[in-house]
Amino acid sequence: MNWIKVSVSISRDTSVDALADDCGIVTPLAVGHWVMVLTAMAEGVLDGDLSGVLDTTLEKWAMWKGRKGRFAAAVRAHLCTPEGIVRSWAKYNGSKLNELASDAERKRAERERRRQERLRTSAGHPPDSPADIPRTSDPRPPLRDETRRDVREQQQQVTTGNAAVAVVPAVVPARARPPRSVAAFAGFSKPLCDAVYAKWLEKAGAVDYARLRKAFGPILAQPEAERPPGLPRDAEVVPAVAQYLACALGTSEARFRTPERCAERLGTIVHEMRLHPDDAEARLRGCLWSLGITELRSAGAA
Repeated sequence: MNWIKVSVSISRDTSVDALADDCGIVTPLAVGHWVMVLTAMAEGVLDGDLSGVLDTTLEKWAMWKGRKGRFAAAVRAHLCTPEGIVRSWAKYNGSKLNELASDAERKRAERERRRQERLRTSAGHPPDSPADIPRTSDPRPPLRDETRRDVREQQQQVTTGNAAVAVVPAVVPARARPPRSVAAFAGFSKPLCDAVYAKWLEKAGAVDYARLRKAFGPILAQPEAERPPGLPRDAEVVPAVAQYLACALGTSEARFRTPERCAERLGTIVHEMRLHPDDAEARLRGCLWSLGITELRSAGAA
């Protein structure tokens, strides 16, 4: 979404006045800084949760040039809940952003359904039949045998004495399509894929379901019991994805935040999560280091 809702009474909001007082600036300037933060949130913090955003990142969004930490502290004190959620975000923007993300996903699913229907129709199947049902017969007459010669060439008459004998060509049966692999991405179950998809929608917005499954499927192709130790267990996959998205938020990695890039980094993220199971700060810093992200982040984002 390339726009957000802003209350017409924002300049008279007592919380914004308190923000201005704490920062030592006039109210119109505080309004401008705060609206800059809101526009940045629309591109990366769809749930309105600023608890995992660094103070330096928040002030970069606001283009704050005053004393470091002053603006961020005032925002968290006057415009957020104790849990770090921006007040009224869901009312004015969050619900609309989620609605647009869901609508984009619905349209993508509808386009995919129509594409599959065209494939079925072009393959000679009824529109409501699965695309991968093998044909039992070919409606077109066979024109060539195994030697690639036209079968109709055999329909010539061979003269034996005074009698003409017709040579009847052998019928070449139609070839059935090879069955698709039943065990494709056997280790990446649909419930697990659905959970990863839901987490991505929650933290990063709309994503193509088939693209996400294709990105994570090869990494998690083996069943959990056969998976190498360096790869995540099923219970670690969703937390690792959440940790990656938290690390990428508001940093140089954000522009490259894709399911493919996340899948490539699952191993290193899980390694850091196992090293620091009870220390969120150390875990976050370890993940940032392993991802090559130099910007500092605060813990608790995942």
